[in-house]
Amino acid sequence: MSIEIYIIIPMYNTGGFINECITSIKSKFISLEIIVIDDGSED
Repeated sequence: MSIEIYIIIPMYNTGGFINECITSIKSKFISLEIIVIDDGSED
């Protein structure tokens, strides 16, 4: 049985941190799906 992990990241004016955030999450899980939602940020 495989465990499916879905991570939803709401982002707003944090473009400078998105790469670090995703890299950190990916280092902790083997199989996952990351959904990043941008709500009209200006960056």
